[in-house]
Amino acid sequence: MIRFRPIALAVLLAIGAPATAQSVSSAITYQGELRASGQPANAAYDFQFRLYNSPSGTTQLGAQVSANAVTVSNGLFSVPLDFGPAQFAGDAQWLEISVRPTGSGAFETLSPRTAVTATPYALGAVAALANSVTTTSVVDGTLQFSDVNAAQFQARVSGTCSGSQGIQSIAANGTVVCGTFGGGGGSITGVVAGTGLAGGGTSGSVTLGIAAGGVGSAQVNPAQVQLRVAGTCPAGQFMRQVLQTGNVECSSDSTGSDWSLAGNAGINPLAQFIGTTDNQPLVVRANGLESARFTPDGVRIGGDTWDPAAELTVRSNGLAPFANILLEPTVVSGTRSGILLSAGGGTIDGNDRGFFIDQYSNAGGAGSQLRRLALDGVGRGRFAGTDVQATAANAVAIGGVDGRASGGGAVMAGGRGSVASGQEAAALAGLNNTASGFRSATLGGAGNCAGGDNSLALGTLAKVRVGTGVGEPGLACDGVPSSGTLVGDNGTFVWADSQVGNFVSSGPNQFNIRAAGGVNLHTSTNLTFGSQTRQMINLWGPRDYGIGVQSDTQYFRSNANFGWFQAGSHVDGALNPGTGGALLMSLTTTPISTNPFGFARAQSFVNVSDRAAKDGFSAIDPLDVLGKVVAMPMSRWFYRNAPDQWHIGPVAQDFFAAFKLGGDDKTISTVDADGVALAAIQGLNAKLEAERDALAAEVVQLQQDNEALRSRMDAIEARLGGGR
Repeated sequence: MIRFRPIALAVLLAIGAPATAQSVSSAITYQGELRASGQPANAAYDFQFRLYNSPSGTTQLGAQVSANAVTVSNGLFSVPLDFGPAQFAGDAQWLEISVRPTGSGAFETLSPRTAVTATPYALGAVAALANSVTTTSVVDGTLQFSDVNAAQFQARVSGTCSGSQGIQSIAANGTVVCGTFGGGGGSITGVVAGTGLAGGGTSGSVTLGIAAGGVGSAQVNPAQVQLRVAGTCPAGQFMRQVLQTGNVECSSDSTGSDWSLAGNAGINPLAQFIGTTDNQPLVVRANGLESARFTPDGVRIGGDTWDPAAELTVRSNGLAPFANILLEPTVVSGTRSGILLSAGGGTIDGNDRGFFIDQYSNAGGAGSQLRRLALDGVGRGRFAGTDVQATAANAVAIGGVDGRASGGGAVMAGGRGSVASGQEAAALAGLNNTASGFRSATLGGAGNCAGGDNSLALGTLAKVRVGTGVGEPGLACDGVPSSGTLVGDNGTFVWADSQVGNFVSSGPNQFNIRAAGGVNLHTSTNLTFGSQTRQMINLWGPRDYGIGVQSDTQYFRSNANFGWFQAGSHVDGALNPGTGGALLMSLTTTPISTNPFGFARAQSFVNVSDRAAKDGFSAIDPLDVLGKVVAMPMSRWFYRNAPDQWHIGPVAQDFFAAFKLGGDDKTISTVDADGVALAAIQGLNAKLEAERDALAAEVVQLQQDNEALRSRMDAIEARLGGGR
């Protein structure tokens, strides 16, 4: 964990009186303190700096500034930053910093962002920042021509020209260049009249005009001037239109029995009509192209060629205002096939006045239905499909084969042999699926049964138990056990893989999964098991292995041992980490005795001490360890959350300071405590053995000295003639 504390953000300003005036740099110096794992950092780090317009927004100002391989000493560092003068125009800004050890790993973005204080704006004291000068910053009347860009601004025009001259050009400084402009001369000596004109002359006042007969059809615009009308109409006709060319179009004189373009009144449909009285068709054209053709056999719409085998026939069925529309595109060997649109001309499950779109063929009998889209008058219908039925109010059967929507408001869509028999249920695609529970559903797969209310069955042979008395013969829910309740396994979701055999729920509100290939969970949030105390995960067997929660206790259940493995793979042997694995720790049960009350067990917690699991060996001095143990403060204390339980021992800070063992100074691991104790015992033993050896040597020396004294005493007594 990297922690950061800003120290200073300063502008580097030139101090002193330089020989040549220079503008102040836009660079600033940033100083900060960096901590890694709670300690001042001492290494090289890569930094990224970004400016934002808010403490937490996403709008970045300017480009990112990077500083790589910055030396951080005792936590302190200093880097120059140059975001350009345009970034400090007076608006509040925040600095965001990302850091990583030089050349390794991803950058860690530090939080929160650092507010840019007033110091960087000190640049404005000696130089105007970009975009910082506005109209309110300039005192009226103070800008001179020397203050502006002469290529973009014009100085006040002050030059003038004499009365006989004009200005030819204006310079940037306002001066002008003058010049004289001469006029043309001469006179008209004669006017000649061209073709179609009359008049003209060589002196005095002259006139021009159009000559008699000088304007003909070639000189006029026929779109605006009508040419001479030369056409005539025969007796009994009148001029219907005069063309630009002067020709006319004629029409028969009206006798009062014509059809009016504004409509007609008082028409007798038995005697008055639009059409033909012979065997010729009535053709309707638009833009000169045939749009419709009416014949004694029917009506053909569209196209420019007449094909009697492709027709649109409109026939009345005697139930006004309903009618049938028969589209018969082909006739092959005398057999007609096509599509019939019918309104009120048939029934849907006994209910007439429906709307049908049938594809039919009379090859196997006149009017035999192959496909149907039907809507009846009570809000139920079926759309396309083969032998699909909607038999309840507000039910719909869409596509598929041999499907049925028999529950009120139910939907059967696609698939084969699927049935939505529950009220407001849905059977969508798949093979032989049944949704029989209230608001239940199946989706795809095969042989699935959503038998409980509000249940869902997916996959292959996924079964949600039905309620009492539910189960239709020959369908997916047939033979599924009853839950013993009216609503079945209410709210249960069963998802089964492609294995052979039913996968049946066992209660309400379950989520059951059968997945021979395993279940892979990829979630960015926690896996939650609710707030009820219980054994939440049954790992294997009849609850012999699992994980659960009791009051103030989380437990792991096993009927024998617990093992902690490193690497390896699964094998069934007890406490066996598998090939390539290592046993790190184990908690085992060992039989110690048998008594009338049963089989007693002793529990043993084992830390693995295999040399193969360790590395980085180095020798220690047991006497040194013993000295540190003797010097370590020992106290009597209790944990704050258990004030009634007293303990004796060192604190972790003293232990870590003495031996530098473990990951931090907050805990003492058992392996370290045991190791120190064993080393101290070895040191004590070595000290005792050294003292014992020293005492033994001293005894030997004393014995030798005693023997020498005894020899001297014997010699003295011999000289004196005495004896012992």
